[in-house]
Amino acid sequence: MKSILWNNVILKCLKAISMKKIFLFLICYSLSLNAQKRNSELVKLIESGQTKIDLEDFDGAIENFNKAIKLDSESLKANYYRGLAKYRKGDDKGAIIDFTNSIKISPNNTTLYNQRGVAKANIKDYLGAIDDQNKAIELDPVNIYAIYSRGRSMHSLGALKEAMLDYNIAIANNEIEAYNSRGLLKRDLEDYNGAIDDFYNAINFDSLDPLYHHNLGNVLLKTGEFEEAKNQFSIAERLDPSGKSSQYNSEGYYYPSVNLEKTEDLKFPMEADIEIFVEDIFNFDTKNEEFFLRFKYAIYSPYPADYFIKNSDTIRRDITDLRETVRVDYVNSDQTRVNELTYNPNKDEITGHVYEGSLESTFYHNWDLRDYPFDKQKVEIRFKSTLDSTVFKFNDSKRFPAAFNKEMKGLKDGFEIEEITFKNEYTNGWDELKLSPTLTRNIIYPIGTFNIIISRSGSWLFFKLFIGSFLAFLISWVVFTVPKTDFGSRIDLSVGAIFGAIGNKYFVESTTPAIQVLTKADLINNLVIVMVLFNVVLIIMQNNNKINFWKFEDSKFALTFSGLTMLISTLIIILI
Repeated sequence: MKSILWNNVILKCLKAISMKKIFLFLICYSLSLNAQKRNSELVKLIESGQTKIDLEDFDGAIENFNKAIKLDSESLKANYYRGLAKYRKGDDKGAIIDFTNSIKISPNNTTLYNQRGVAKANIKDYLGAIDDQNKAIELDPVNIYAIYSRGRSMHSLGALKEAMLDYNIAIANNEIEAYNSRGLLKRDLEDYNGAIDDFYNAINFDSLDPLYHHNLGNVLLKTGEFEEAKNQFSIAERLDPSGKSSQYNSEGYYYPSVNLEKTEDLKFPMEADIEIFVEDIFNFDTKNEEFFLRFKYAIYSPYPADYFIKNSDTIRRDITDLRETVRVDYVNSDQTRVNELTYNPNKDEITGHVYEGSLESTFYHNWDLRDYPFDKQKVEIRFKSTLDSTVFKFNDSKRFPAAFNKEMKGLKDGFEIEEITFKNEYTNGWDELKLSPTLTRNIIYPIGTFNIIISRSGSWLFFKLFIGSFLAFLISWVVFTVPKTDFGSRIDLSVGAIFGAIGNKYFVESTTPAIQVLTKADLINNLVIVMVLFNVVLIIMQNNNKINFWKFEDSKFALTFSGLTMLISTLIIILI
């Protein structure tokens, strides 16, 4: 008996142990599946992100890598490639953060140090760049690209001898780009023949890079070989029609004749942000083609008015001083008050260099009354630049959006400002510009236009203008309630309605300016006259026993049809 009980106890224990193992196995298996699933998703996100980098969809790539990092914050590939996508996008500071995180994950990776060094050089932290590139070379003494990158950082820092040594090593190890960089260095040292040789060597290895041809053309100009220089510029422009690699505006030989080094802060096109505040509007009426406007404005530029150009040791105020290059388009009169742009030399860290001005003057306005009395008018304030569109562009300020005084005393009752919008426009000038070796055209002036959208209280004006017309229709409409036998009263009321409708039409026309377009007011007036005449015709036909005019013989049907037709037609005119 004891033996049986003991055997039962052993069996129960074995079952319990087996169940526990099975349970633990299921948990481990489930975790393993989840890990495999997460790893598979991670690999797909990274591979998709890499493809998007190749397709230059950098925002899409960054989104992929963000998701990958959420799955595994220690993923070296996800962190590195997100940094690479940011670098390719131009976000060097963001790239540096990701490369730094990658270095923490893989501290002995020579590629990571060099890539971070290149990004640091882009934000002009040349000493930091050289430190990273030195570390990359320390980890891998034969990392030729790191040696070449260090040479570029040395070049930008002004350590020309050290840069030359690094370029020579890179060229000896077949780093083709180093020919172009060494050519630029020799140009800076005024060794023009040596520079030409290097650029030709770069072209021999890669004849499809427009930058090599462009740089060669610049040095050939310095040696007086103008025909060959023109030929090289033509090749560069043919290889790169967008002009991204051939920025002729910055080379000094073409408009605006400013020679900018790569280390210059000044970049074309220069962009200026405009802020406006509309204080009041006077004489804004359909009877006037001009109105009086008072507003303040500020223009924010990233460059000081007296920008010092390093390469030529000159100040070009005709380029960077907005007091010289920006004008407001207005009509000068004896009432005009202009506070010209004043310049604040103290740079704001967020908005840049600030110019401020104000203006009270007359402005032209071409009234668009097609939707009158439900029309919206666009009042324009136009800022014009005297520079070409290749070197200057207007923007509306995102930090300080256009605004207006909500308690204007000059704007007539019934009008109100809905919003102020902005758009870029361009206009051709007469001056001819030489923009590149193969492109000569007339100057194109950039224009920044603010549209002040002014609406009117159309419902009240509608009631005021058309109450007479609708009363006339109402009279012709209620005639259907008069017995058919009282034809004389019917006709008298109908004739009165006709005169009322025509009289109100002339009243409306007398209150609006003479224009050569069909307005909603015209459509409504004509609709009322047509409907009144239609009702009169129905009344006459109802009185004629020889003509049967279908259901319109029934006054109730005629009353309903006429009323609904008038209502629906009016709504269609208002809403279209």
